[in-house]
Amino acid sequence: MAINSCSALFAKVCLFSLWSFSFCVQAQISFDGATRFVLNSDQKLITMIAVNEGADTALVQVMLERGEPDDAEDLPLAISKPLLLIPPYGKASIDIIYQGQGLPNDRESYFLIKALVVPKKAKNKSEVSLAVQHNLKLFYRPVFASSIESAYEEISWTKSGDVEAGVVENKSPYYLTMTNIQFFNRGGQECGNVLSHMMLKPFQAVSVSALGCGKDITHVNYRVVGDSGITYARTAKFPLVTGVEKS
Repeated sequence: MAINSCSALFAKVCLFSLWSFSFCVQAQISFDGATRFVLNSDQKLITMIAVNEGADTALVQVMLERGEPDDAEDLPLAISKPLLLIPPYGKASIDIIYQGQGLPNDRESYFLIKALVVPKKAKNKSEVSLAVQHNLKLFYRPVFASSIESAYEEISWTKSGDVEAGVVENKSPYYLTMTNIQFFNRGGQECGNVLSHMMLKPFQAVSVSALGCGKDITHVNYRVVGDSGITYARTAKFPLVTGVEKS
């Protein structure tokens, strides 16, 4: 009983402590609505625009790293301004520069741009300033014979044998992003859990769980994400293997 009483008291103290502090995010940064960027192989650099939409000066730290966690190779890319001071309602440009070698030419390369908005010091002891980090995608894209639009059209789906799953395959050299993946059974009903997001590597095949659908999967609905960030609806029927745009 004494232990339970102490636990309850501790919880009340923690709750009171939270009430006693106000949380403050002071700067509002955007990148002109963009969440992904493409650096084509015929470009030496790509320029990002950071926009301060707040009434306070914003201090922003920009970092670049490989998108694949198991890729430990050195970065052949550089950031022109890793630290920015953006005035209220102002803008600042950031160049990402490729040194011209070090990346494969037979497939895209994926990087993660991290933009950390450093908070100002809290005005009083009861305020806690929170840092905000924006994670943006960068793709280095060599010249390919086919377009990314055709790559999305050629995504293939097959059933995974006796397992409650569908296998999706990316046969292209592009990174392909899919959202809201939903399987349907013979009765036209949704089955399994919705997969909110998945990015396929170039030439990668992935098994997607359809647990709860049994062996009765008839089709799958999903959305694909274009270079601009806009998504487009697609559907694929089994055993039909190509995704086509829904009317």
